[in-house]
Amino acid sequence: MSKGKVLIVDDSLSTVRIVEKMLKNEGFEVIASSDGVEGLKKVYIEHPDLVILDLVLPLLDGFEVCRSLKQSEKCKDILIIICTARKELIEGERDKIGADLYS
Repeated sequence: MSKGKVLIVDDSLSTVRIVEKMLKNEGFEVIASSDGVEGLKKVYIEHPDLVILDLVLPLLDGFEVCRSLKQSEKCKDILIIICTARKELIEGERDKIGADLYS
């Protein structure tokens, strides 16, 4: 039985594979998306318990994905973890992004 469903939204295939393997080994169901638009669609279709979100994404950046989800009545309670190598992007922006955790 799955511990929960996690959506990884990241355009780095190697990052997705590493995180996906770790989560699956812990018993989570994992789905992935490589851009912000597809990521938003998958949230509404798949209803994940957690979204692991990169900020630098094609088509729609992680800032907008996070804001859209937190403003949606259906999605505002989904946990969102921002996971990015570009920490300078989130310094001073945390209140505007609205994610639950930053890494």
